[in-house]
Amino acid sequence: MLNASIIIQKPIHTPDMDLYQFLLHRPKINASPILCRCRSQELSFSRLQQDSASYAVALASVGVKKGDIVPICSEPSIEAIIMFFALNRLGAVTTFLNNTASIQEINRYMEDFSASILVGSKNLIKRADYLTIKADKMVVLDSEKEILTKDVPAISLSKLIRESADSSVILDIGGKKDYAHISYTSGSTGAPKAIMMTNENIIAAIISLKKATMLRIGPKKESLQIVPFNYPYGLIVSVLLHMYCGTIVALSPGLTLKNISEFFKIYRPCYINGIPSFYTAMVQDPEIQTMDLSCIRFPITGGDTLDAKTEQRINAFLHEHGSKGVISNGYGNGEGGGCILNPTAVLRKCASGSCGRPIPGLSVKLIDDKTGNPVPIGEIGRLCFSGTNLMVGYYQNGRVASDMFVTDEQGNRWFYTDSYMHMDRRGWMFMDGRERRFFITFDEHGSPYKVYCEHVQKALLENCPELQSCAVVQKANDTRSFIPVCYLCFLDDVDASAWEAIISRLKNSIQKVLPNCAIPKEYHILKELPLSQAGKVDYSALEKLADKCEA
Repeated sequence: MLNASIIIQKPIHTPDMDLYQFLLHRPKINASPILCRCRSQELSFSRLQQDSASYAVALASVGVKKGDIVPICSEPSIEAIIMFFALNRLGAVTTFLNNTASIQEINRYMEDFSASILVGSKNLIKRADYLTIKADKMVVLDSEKEILTKDVPAISLSKLIRESADSSVILDIGGKKDYAHISYTSGSTGAPKAIMMTNENIIAAIISLKKATMLRIGPKKESLQIVPFNYPYGLIVSVLLHMYCGTIVALSPGLTLKNISEFFKIYRPCYINGIPSFYTAMVQDPEIQTMDLSCIRFPITGGDTLDAKTEQRINAFLHEHGSKGVISNGYGNGEGGGCILNPTAVLRKCASGSCGRPIPGLSVKLIDDKTGNPVPIGEIGRLCFSGTNLMVGYYQNGRVASDMFVTDEQGNRWFYTDSYMHMDRRGWMFMDGRERRFFITFDEHGSPYKVYCEHVQKALLENCPELQSCAVVQKANDTRSFIPVCYLCFLDDVDASAWEAIISRLKNSIQKVLPNCAIPKEYHILKELPLSQAGKVDYSALEKLADKCEA
């Protein structure tokens, strides 16, 4: 049993190789020869070996070399995965850009990376003339023909491969310390940050997660990819981990919260690395409500923490539709490869409401911001972690910024997250709030009081059975302090004529469980909460909305 909120583990040891070579050394027993599926297409292990080499030679012919940053702007696809490994074999650095991102966002990343080559789909090429920051050449993944743009030559990958036959290109020249990938934070509480990761960081994350989840490898189990490749949870956790473990990755190009049933019908997934908004939409989908979901064995959620009420509703839905799976919360952090805490092994029970325990090889501590020391068990502290999967730093305008770390007396590098949690004596950790998701106000005696928005949300949901979901944000008031403002989404079967009475009853109920300064001062009703591109609740958008709303 623990006395202080700190868990020290031996770091993961990784082989000195690139990601492609690491994949070649995956476990062979029961591993599927099919790495992934994309609707009716399949990527076999042998095809990856052959095509990643031909892709790499083609890219080398247009000047891609070790250390170059090459953005890929495409929907999840087999070609995008092959391209990722081809660039890795050249020692280049891959970064996936969201295919649905605005031209302004793509321009910003192109300027930051000074990329001479841009890999994209036909979708991007249609918008290429609006790019103000131009690459020297665009390589088009999904076209057989040359595509014309006003300013930049665009060549189809297939044509480039046919014209390239340089046998002198040396592959697999990267080691574990070489940069391999740039991914992004979700940006739900601020602008997304670019995360620099080496081969070692990603390999360590895969080894650690394999130990944590004890994934059952085998050709009959598929894992549905939900989150886009530009986030670590989408690429490392949902794709690379499963490819290494021998399960088949089921890609979902064009997935939205309104067409989930389409991909359930195609794949019948066993594993799902989802997010709360995905599961909420799943139980509301009229087509899924008629489906047999016995295929789903391991539903896991990351990103936002799933509240207990929604967790119970999802589990009941799964069981009613034949699934033996029990949904469990993990805690993802892009700076650590997409997963920091895991609900122990997928074969064991997890603590309800918890974000899990530290994955193997990762040391964590919850500290007091004033002293820097670990807080006692049960008290709230800032989450810090250290391990081999910890990123090198943030990429900022051509340089790697590493000022977000603290090195202790033993030489261990710690990353100080913006999350606040508490830990029980068994090491289970529970989310209490984020740095941008709490604020300091004053109680009736004039004393400062820290309000955690997640705490307030939990109280609202627990005291109002008619609520589907809710969100609480801060808003500046006339005294230059802050007040909590809440946004409520009622269940579909709750009549609008009852809303006012329900809110009145809710106000009375939460007075018994929250201090006065933490009780929301404004209540607004929304049909649904706004979501970021990562599928998380967009609290920044709600804060802006709160500032515009009159009390």
